[in-house]
Amino acid sequence: MEAQYYSVLEGGKVHCRLCPHSCKLGDGKAGICRIRRNIGGKLIAEGYETYSAISFDPIEKKPLYHFYPGTEILSVGGLGCNMRCKWCQNCEISQSGVETRVNKKQMTARQLLQLAGSRNKNIGIAYTYNEPTIAFESNIQVARLFRKEGYKNVLVSNGYLSEIPLNEYLKYIDAVNLDIKAFNPITHLQFTGARLEPVLKNAVKIFKAGIHLELTYLVVSSVNDDETEFRDFIKWMVKELGNETPLHISRYFPRHEFNVEATNPATLKSFVKIAQEYLDYIYLGNYISQEYEHTICAECKELIIEREGYHVRVSPLSGDGNCNNCGQKVFVAD
Repeated sequence: MEAQYYSVLEGGKVHCRLCPHSCKLGDGKAGICRIRRNIGGKLIAEGYETYSAISFDPIEKKPLYHFYPGTEILSVGGLGCNMRCKWCQNCEISQSGVETRVNKKQMTARQLLQLAGSRNKNIGIAYTYNEPTIAFESNIQVARLFRKEGYKNVLVSNGYLSEIPLNEYLKYIDAVNLDIKAFNPITHLQFTGARLEPVLKNAVKIFKAGIHLELTYLVVSSVNDDETEFRDFIKWMVKELGNETPLHISRYFPRHEFNVEATNPATLKSFVKIAQEYLDYIYLGNYISQEYEHTICAECKELIIEREGYHVRVSPLSGDGNCNNCGQKVFVAD
C-alpha cells in the first residue's frame, strides 16, 4: 500500500511527513517507525492492515476512566513506533517491523467491524499497544467505517504526529489517552528520541477540538521523577487543558533496555498529592491501591464510579455521566 504524506526527492529518495521526525529515506530504507519504507522511489506503508495483537479489553485498560466506564472495546495493535523509549512495556511489537515480526495477522476494516459486532458490551475500537498513528493508511480507513456504523474510535498515542494527519484523525476519533514521557525537553529527547514540543502542542489541539482526553504520566525512576518538573507539568495541564482533564500517574517497572529499580510507591503518592493541588481527577496505574481508583465528583465529593481492578460499578443514578447529587458532568456516556 502506497503511503500518504510524503514527497519524492532527487536520487530516488523520499521525504516522509507523517510525523515530526520528517525522515528522508534512500531506496530500501525504513523510517524511524520501522513500517514506512522507500521501495523503488515510493513510500510504502508496510503495516497496512497488519496487526500484532487483537483483543477485547475493558475501556479502563487504555486507560480511560471517564469515557463509557464499565464497557469494553475491541483493541488492536500494529507494529513499530516513532519513539525509542528505553523502558517500553510493549517492546516486542513497538520495536518490530513487518519483516521481523513472526506472529502477525491481516485484517480488513470490514473484518474488524464484524468482530466488533460480536460482543454486546463493545462500544467500538481502540488503536493501541504500539504507536497507532504511524499506521495511518489502515487506521484511518477503519476509523471512517466504525464512525459510519455508530461505533466509537479511541486512540492511545504518544502524540508525535504532524499537523495535517492529526487533523484527519480528529475527524473520526472520539477519545484519546496521550502519554507524556517527561516534561523536560532534554530528558524527553534523550530517552525517547523525539521532541517534547510537538506532543504538548498536539495535546492542546486535541483538547480544543472537543475530543475526550486523558493523560498518562509514567513515573520512571531517575528519569522524570523530579517533583519540581512534575509540578511544572501539572501547572501546564491546568493552563492548557483545564483542571478536569483526568491524569493517570503510572508506576514504572524495569523493562526492555532500562533496568533501574521500579518506581518507589512513596514517590507515586507524593506525585498524587501534588496533582491533587491542581486537578480534579487523578488515578494511579500499575499499583494496587483502591484509594486512587475510584471516581469522586469534584464538586460535591459523591462517589460516582467504584473500581476494583477492572471491575467497575457506576452509581445507578449516574448513567448519563452526571453526578446524581449535584448534577456535575463527570464522564462521557452520550
